[in-house]
Amino acid sequence: MRGLRILFMLLYFVTSLAHAHGPETQVPAPFPSALSVLAHGKAGDLLTAGWIDTAIISAKAPAGTVSWQMAGGGFKPLDSGITVAGPHGLTYPVYRTTVQNIGVAIGEGYSLNGESWHWRAGGQAPDWMVVPAKADDLVKLQFYGALVRLGDIQKGGNAKLYVSASGSFDSSMSTSDVNYLADYYFSVYSSININVVAQTCKISPIPPVRLGDVLPTVFKKTGDKSNPVKFGASITCPSGFNKVFYEIDPAGGSAIVNKPTDGNISLSGGGASGVAVHIESDTPSQPVPLGQTVLVDQYNPTKDNQQIELGFNASFIRTDSPFHAGEAEAKATITLSYQ
Repeated sequence: MRGLRILFMLLYFVTSLAHAHGPETQVPAPFPSALSVLAHGKAGDLLTAGWIDTAIISAKAPAGTVSWQMAGGGFKPLDSGITVAGPHGLTYPVYRTTVQNIGVAIGEGYSLNGESWHWRAGGQAPDWMVVPAKADDLVKLQFYGALVRLGDIQKGGNAKLYVSASGSFDSSMSTSDVNYLADYYFSVYSSININVVAQTCKISPIPPVRLGDVLPTVFKKTGDKSNPVKFGASITCPSGFNKVFYEIDPAGGSAIVNKPTDGNISLSGGGASGVAVHIESDTPSQPVPLGQTVLVDQYNPTKDNQQIELGFNASFIRTDSPFHAGEAEAKATITLSYQ
């Protein structure tokens, strides 16, 4: 007999609840209700703007609990045979949806009594992960997923996802019991409206950003910055996307310094040290999160051939490393993604 079962279901995977006796609670699936995708692309590419997480859910084990169990995956006949690398260093099976060449991958994780998180790719063997637990144990759990391209997409429509993930407190170490004292279901039964777009946005070439000569006396302490220099990226976009995102990533030997949200890129060349290049958005003026998608809020889904200017400021910033004057160079790329 099971004590508490927590189930997260993504879109249209139906199970019988005839045995359930307790309350049911639903948490929204993390996917958008509509998604614009390019017709052509490489199999294995993500169609969503990265992996999308649910909220972290907290649960307390009821009396009689013997184990904590997690399971997840897709309807086996819909396994596409494609896998993708994803969060936490795991490889995720991709399951087909009702729109040709659009797949879905999911994952799940838990933390028992404040210990380290354990993560699992949905669909990996064994079907169930079982660990000992007892009454009043506290579990935090989270689910996440991504839509994945399986090939060229010729036609849109409503994509139904036949995948599910679950976590449960159980009164045995077995995974075959079906008598629940209480059920807590996190489920959504809906679909994603897929819009296929033939074109992409185009980025005009960005010339090198020259920060000029800076006196060493500017960098007296960690965090001191040189005067900012404005630069921008000009993009031209078709109509039809729901949202457009940009992402700035270090390149050519540069790397993220400290936290990605600090907006600091290490030097890739020259003799200087103890400084990095700091990148901020122009309006509002705040650090650009590196390696993360950022919404292009100027984009209008109904306007074709629209011109958009992304404005930024760059400056040198003193890091906590020993400072030495000299030539300084850093490199980064900017890419666009769509939803």
